Amino acid sequence: MTQQAKANPQALAKSTPKLPEKYADLQIVRDRVDEIQAFLQFGLLKKGIDYGKIPGTKKPSILKPGCELLCNYYRIRYEFEEDDKGTDFEAGIFRFRTTCKGWYVDKDTGERIYAGMGKATCSSLEGKYKYRWLATWDLPLKWAELYKKDPKLCTEQYKTEFGEASVKFKKNKSGKLFPQFRTLNDNPWDLENTILKMSCNRSLRAMVLYVTGTDRIFLTEEDAERLGISLLPDEDDFTKAGDSEVGDVSEGEVTEIKEPEQPKEDMNKLFMAGVNGIVKQLGWVYRPNGSNPNLESFTNSRFPGHKHPLDLDAETRKRFMQELSGLLQIR
Repeated sequence: MTQQAKANPQALAKSTPKLPEKYADLQIVRDRVDEIQAFLQFGLLKKGIDYGKIPGTKKPSILKPGCELLCNYYRIRYEFEEDDKGTDFEAGIFRFRTTCKGWYVDKDTGERIYAGMGKATCSSLEGKYKYRWLATWDLPLKWAELYKKDPKLCTEQYKTEFGEASVKFKKNKSGKLFPQFRTLNDNPWDLENTILKMSCNRSLRAMVLYVTGTDRIFLTEEDAERLGISLLPDEDDFTKAGDSEVGDVSEGEVTEIKEPEQPKEDMNKLFMAGVNGIVKQLGWVYRPNGSNPNLESFTNSRFPGHKHPLDLDAETRKRFMQELSGLLQIR
């Protein structure tokens, strides 16, 4: 790494030319995308908490805590508007359409500037709410006795009576496949609040992707439709932190997708994009020579012997990013 690059963190971005002034909004979006990619790479957004990954997809999908973190980071405040047209309480049918509106809030004046909105729906007629899945020990007596005698015959007869999609197989921690049986949910009224909250979560997610311009990073509704998967911002649909990347399977194995390693120079640029984004939020100003006294002082005080963030190794950079962002108190 050159001494010029060390002295001036922004020198690392010289290979990515700035857009002309008339495209300033596009430059903001591009910088924001770089920041969020750095947050993913260096652990500010945490896997299994802020985002998850549906097995078989390349993009991560942002979860509610991640949406809230980005809203706090970019000073976005949001409000919900709900519409329950289509709800029939007596019939146990609940349908909510929610609009989430976001505003940027000026940190000095408190002025609100409209940023954008996201719309979403959630209904009790969706498969995950219309049905529930039974383990073998929860089956009605008729099917429980048949399964005890002949598991394979029970599975085949259940599929014949209720349809091919009525049985799925899941892997337990030991790697063994076991069946689950689908049945109609006989008490949808218990789900009214859940469905309303899920509609709000979905509209929040849509608003955040739109306002931050990060649908190139995170999985979108269009991606999900193209891949034929269900996109629901609910932890049940994603790989948890510490879990294996297997998910639900009907046969065979699910292969974990490994992300290609990026060149060191690209990683340096990505790291500094995240650092510079946080520095900007903190109001720390770079000098004309490219130095930043506040950043240098923070780096040396938290990591003695290091004057510049680029002097840190890969693992220490993750801790540096988390401690620097902690000054914003965004979580």
